[in-house]
Amino acid sequence: MLAGPGLARRTYQFPKVPGKAAHQAQVGADKRGEGVTDRGEAAAVLMAWGPSLSVGVPFIDNEHQELLRIANDLHDAMSAGKGQALLRSVLEELADYTKYHFAHEEAAMAEHGYPLLQEHRVKHADLLVMVAGLQARLRSGEACLTVEVFEFLKNWLTGHIQGRDRAFGTWLAHQGVAAVPAPSIPG
Repeated sequence: MLAGPGLARRTYQFPKVPGKAAHQAQVGADKRGEGVTDRGEAAAVLMAWGPSLSVGVPFIDNEHQELLRIANDLHDAMSAGKGQALLRSVLEELADYTKYHFAHEEAAMAEHGYPLLQEHRVKHADLLVMVAGLQARLRSGEACLTVEVFEFLKNWLTGHIQGRDRAFGTWLAHQGVAAVPAPSIPG
């Protein structure tokens, strides 16, 4: 659970995917794309980076690409039936990088006086609570990385990037801000 003012514990209900055939049709290889694993084997990609995910702020776009890479690694590990230790490790990497990215993004928003910063922070906190819950469930031995969880993550990330994050990029452009360097976050 996240601590801090205004951050309450939240629970999430993941949408149900109707049947395996429907799921395969919904997220078939043509929609998901193809990738290559570290071993040179073909791998299904949960989320592929493309122009539709660009928000027009290079450091944010670069960090989003890294988030998608880690989410795809987690999906690959789950799909390949890798052990709980590897799944925990990759989920921890995803959680850590997500916190890092959110801190950068929120600092840039604060620096430029983005009027929707607080609303954006709440959405970030919601996702972090959900990821922390997944980590706890996985640590307890529960098989919690399901198709529904990956669909939720994919939909949340793409929806958030294409909606709220792109709105920030558009707002910056309307403010005449040509370049936004990655903010320095005290460690």
